[in-house]
Amino acid sequence: ALTHGDAHPGNIFWDPGVGITLIETSSLHYSMDSEGKPIGAPERDIANFQQRIGSWIRQANIHPDDRDRVAGAVIT
Repeated sequence: ALTHGDAHPGNIFWDPGVGITLIETSSLHYSMDSEGKPIGAPERDIANFQQRIGSWIRQANIHPDDRDRVAGAVIT
């Protein structure tokens, strides 16, 4: 799989007319071999995305009772 390498909400844009646009793909080359074939692990992007969401939730001082609901709404 080709992976972004630094997936988080700040690098993903949604436009109803266009769909999803990924920016800041400077680490995309880490998910390809020397022939350009995909070798990435999508789990890396998912784990990074979840970590960033958790960090932003803590920085925003979201009440502990709401953290799981907010994280689940963003991640799913």
